[in-house]
Amino acid sequence: MARTEASKITQSLEDGTFFVDKETPVGAINGVNTSFTLANTPNPSISLRVKVNGVDMLLTTDYSIIGDTLTMVVAPRSGESIRVWYRVEPV
Repeated sequence: MARTEASKITQSLEDGTFFVDKETPVGAINGVNTSFTLANTPNPSISLRVKVNGVDMLLTTDYSIIGDTLTMVVAPRSGESIRVWYRVEPV
């Protein structure tokens, strides 16, 4: 059975890897939704790097993060991609 991306990340954390690379947050990309959920809580929160269509977004200018919830200032349009990189605490 194929493992989901979230389970791969969790296994990596259990194996001692404390970086999450190129994760696609969960949430509808439809031009309306601004809230997305990460598989883990970034720690420190300022370690979060967000890209929309390969373009770096800026904390507070383009997005905010509380726990594992990423909130975009402007809703990404249909067809756009969101990728995130961040550090996490060991399990």
